[in-house]
Amino acid sequence: MDLGIPVAATEDQGEALAGEVLDPDRTEPIVCLSTRAGEDRPAFDHHAVRKAVGRDALIRAVRTGPATRYLSQLLPPQLGVFGGAARIWWPGVDADADPRDHPLVLDRMGRYGPRAIEALAERFAEGPPARAPKHGGKLVALPGGATEDRERRPRAEPEPLATPPVTPNRDQQLLLGALDQARDEIRGLRQKLAEARLDAMTPGARAAARPAEPEDHEPRFDTAPRAARPDQVADLAIPVAVHRDRTRAHHLEIMAAWLARDHDTGRRERPLGALALGEGYLASVDAQRHRVSPATLATTAARIASGKQGEADDLDVRAWVDEHGDQEFREEDGAPCWSCAVPGASGDLRLRWWTRDDGAVELRDVV
Repeated sequence: MDLGIPVAATEDQGEALAGEVLDPDRTEPIVCLSTRAGEDRPAFDHHAVRKAVGRDALIRAVRTGPATRYLSQLLPPQLGVFGGAARIWWPGVDADADPRDHPLVLDRMGRYGPRAIEALAERFAEGPPARAPKHGGKLVALPGGATEDRERRPRAEPEPLATPPVTPNRDQQLLLGALDQARDEIRGLRQKLAEARLDAMTPGARAAARPAEPEDHEPRFDTAPRAARPDQVADLAIPVAVHRDRTRAHHLEIMAAWLARDHDTGRRERPLGALALGEGYLASVDAQRHRVSPATLATTAARIASGKQGEADDLDVRAWVDEHGDQEFREEDGAPCWSCAVPGASGDLRLRWWTRDDGAVELRDVV
């Protein structure tokens, strides 16, 4: 497809683009537009991009697939571009280049409309980093509550202390307190689940299923309830409230994972966005327990919902495509489907989710 701009679609063309990016004599910035998986045309309108950045930049395009994979291998770590995102490569890219100095604009909803063009124009107008590298995040994730990483000035090295400080770290104390609170709430929900199962039984079955408790000890609710006998299962009816509680418990696991992975400043700059559990998600989690723990899935979901999906290569975020190579969209609302690898899982396991019009990430399943 002739777009009027160079398009890298093969490994050889990806290698040529990498050579252009790494050229030490290059004086013009390169704005590279990638395609969505299975598409030939960049997600960004290159005419609108040219109008936004003016004539002081080289506009290039790359097709997501072999070209983007090979391009990422040839460039310094985390300086690639794929899946519809756009990357600005300022002159002077070398082996020590900081990816945060070369902005990546990623639309989490996959639309790449006027708002994405505006964000790209703003990053281009900021210009290249100063001589002293600015170690501030340059990932721009749109939309759905994700925020731009603010630039932070390098801090001077603190003078060595004669003795270690005696005041405990405030961030650590706040984090431990929040985790303890989340664990207490999860423990309470497990208690409600055990009580609801007992309430749903007939009086005789309830007496048989309830374990005996020593008179001189408080009841323990943090242990799993005794399994019901086969003749009790027919009389067991789990209320709808139990399912709601279990959904809330998994939400709390995701919240705890988000709290545990960052400090106060990081949580302010990368808030946990809107998150929903799909109808069959928990059943999928149960089916894959032998390969990955719910806690690991909660940690991965927290990274996705806090706007980090385009910044972590190990998640291997990509559009979920059908048998024709086109991205899958949900019929009822047109939400696009995405997937990522689950770190630490046994075998090739991927977490899938929908990105809804309201910006919420709706977890679909684990496959």
